[in-house]
Amino acid sequence: MVRICSMTIFRNNSFKSILLLFGSTAIGYNVAAVLHELGHAIAMWVTGGQVERITLNPFSWSYTYYASTPTHPIFTSLAGVILGTVFAVLLLVMAGLLRNQYLLLLLVITNVVAGAQNGLYTLVDSLVLGGGDATNLIELGVSKFVMIGIGTLLVGSSILLAILTLRFVSFQPNDSLSKRVLILETGVLPYLMGIVVYQAVCNTEEIGLFSGYAFAGAVLILVIAVLSHISLGHRYNVLDSIGWGRTWMTVVAGIAIIVVELLMLK
Repeated sequence: MVRICSMTIFRNNSFKSILLLFGSTAIGYNVAAVLHELGHAIAMWVTGGQVERITLNPFSWSYTYYASTPTHPIFTSLAGVILGTVFAVLLLVMAGLLRNQYLLLLLVITNVVAGAQNGLYTLVDSLVLGGGDATNLIELGVSKFVMIGIGTLLVGSSILLAILTLRFVSFQPNDSLSKRVLILETGVLPYLMGIVVYQAVCNTEEIGLFSGYAFAGAVLILVIAVLSHISLGHRYNVLDSIGWGRTWMTVVAGIAIIVVELLMLK
């Protein structure tokens, strides 16, 4: 009985979707963070400044430390969100040209996560002035409404891309809304909860802010599930071409990235 149940689980595309989504979220979140900080660094270098170092944290703020004062602070601050998003899109285009379904799916999810990450970061920071890039830009004279618009645009594009992606992954037109919510939330919530737990242990002063980000992410997933339930048309299942080996490899890679970044913080 146990063996039969185990075989059923491991042949289940829903379980595969959850695993692949968790691993892809972990990879995508941290790749998006790297691209965001790289955007700041490139803007600094282009304008003649110097970058001291970049630190990455899978569950908290990542930083680009400047060795000199930015000569174009608005461009340098804005470059994280803008160039980070552009770099993610370019990676997606390259994956499309290679026609590798696994790599394409991974980078599509990376773009969804990057759009949501940059968008929520900009939107929430614009509204509560939490001390991030948007706060800095508003203090430099950029309109709060412009920053809110950028954040909204990025979140909107993330939702649209996620809905389009779900046409090719796991779900069938007759799948229930509860199934969609369960798969999407189960795949992504562990990472969001990791952010909250990290703040509770290591950075209690900002647990409220990061809990807000995590809650916003959970709500965003719910919105995607509902909209996909309303509009989803099924084409074919990409998961049929992605074996369990690659699925587990994605999970292991996501966890490894988290561990390495945490060790580098020591």
